[in-house]
Amino acid sequence: MYTKEMILSYLPEGFALIGPNTISDSTTPIHIICNNGHHWDTARISNLKKGVKCPNCRKIWNKVTPKEFETKAKFLGYEVLSEYLGAERKVRVKCI
Repeated sequence: MYTKEMILSYLPEGFALIGPNTISDSTTPIHIICNNGHHWDTARISNLKKGVKCPNCRKIWNKVTPKEFETKAKFLGYEVLSEYLGAERKVRVKCI
């Protein structure tokens, strides 16, 4: 069984748990709101443990140019260290 505190420990900073407060197994849907106000259900707790992020925010990042990505990253407090080649590719960043 997972408690609300355990579930919250898997969420990124600024995300909130809408419900349920306890999860009896790893397949129970979890209702989440991200720090940009998007609501969604994740299919299972294991997705949170893997670091799955908001699907709505991910769509927004999919549509940016390399320059827009660098500008957004800088606004969020990151320096881009490698070339941005799209949302499906990893990019190295560091906190500034």
